[in-house]
Amino acid sequence: FPYTTLFRSSCSFGPTLEKDESARAIFDVENDRVILPLDAYDTTGKDEYYTKALELARKKCFAEHGQHYKMFVRTEGAGRNFGRTYGIWNVEYAQKYGLHEREDSNTLDLSSPAASDPGKDVRTECYQRAVDEMKQIGEIPFGSATYRRLETDARNAAGDQQLKKSLDDEWKRCVKDKGLTPDSEVTVKEEKNIPQSTTPSEEEIRIATIQAQCNQDVGRSQKLYDLEAQYQKPLVAKNQAALENELKEFKRRDEQFKQYVLDNQ
Repeated sequence: FPYTTLFRSSCSFGPTLEKDESARAIFDVENDRVILPLDAYDTTGKDEYYTKALELARKKCFAEHGQHYKMFVRTEGAGRNFGRTYGIWNVEYAQKYGLHEREDSNTLDLSSPAASDPGKDVRTECYQRAVDEMKQIGEIPFGSATYRRLETDARNAAGDQQLKKSLDDEWKRCVKDKGLTPDSEVTVKEEKNIPQSTTPSEEEIRIATIQAQCNQDVGRSQKLYDLEAQYQKPLVAKNQAALENELKEFKRRDEQFKQYVLDNQ
């Protein structure tokens, strides 16, 4: 989402949404994620069979051409909410991984290349054939339209520009006091000097830890995600039936691909 979409003021866009002041975002430190009331209905990366079936169909087609296809395997936690919209917040995580996202955070990449490049024609043919084969089996599972609409509505309503600006300013002051140079609401100049590496350097860990600690000290992610949760909770209650039905439909569609996976793996 661009910032203009993320942080619209609710007063100038349609009716003001109901708010539940008791709602809170859950900050899962161990798994480095933020859990909001609507997340139970987010189907991103949650299909159990469809992606596996698609990848198996590709692999089969590549094998027919005498080529090896490196299958995409979704890892635990894919598609979850990392909660970095308002900057990094997890001090424990920053102390271990710096600014990196852990290996198990890979999201779905359906264009994963073959280990040995088989040439464009084989890849194009196999990707298309796999999609066509899936369409023969059943309807492709897709995300809930209700979930997407409600998430956007809650985010727009929670776009309190004044609160966000004051928290951003406090965060910038905090990182500046600790010797860093803020160059945006969520980044510092020193990040740009960190060499690309799969493992974080001591300097990266130091920079990340300061950013996360300042976020916690100021309460920026906590306050802004709590605000989203406070608008989400009543929306979930009002739209429970539609959300549940769309989740059931997603699972029903996904289930159609189970037999193909069992027959081909």
